[in-house]
Amino acid sequence: MFSRFLSNEITYFHGANYGVVTESIALHQPGLILFDGRYYPAELFKPLQIELKVGTYVLVLGTRGCRLVVEKDKAIHGHKDNEE
Repeated sequence: MFSRFLSNEITYFHGANYGVVTESIALHQPGLILFDGRYYPAELFKPLQIELKVGTYVLVLGTRGCRLVVEKDKAIHGHKDNEE
């Protein structure tokens, strides 16, 4: 009945969608992003040992369960301490 909320499968969005981190996101530590005028829980797309700090721009790829799936947007730099 509620299996779609427990799935590890990603449902991808069509086109580019951007958000801004409002609560830091790290491996096994979901955070929050501002996306489309609202706050959403979000997690990393790939299991990387990075932290996306507050103010970092992210690319929103889709959803996994109740969370948005994101990765750092390398084209837009939102936080000077987070640049690679």
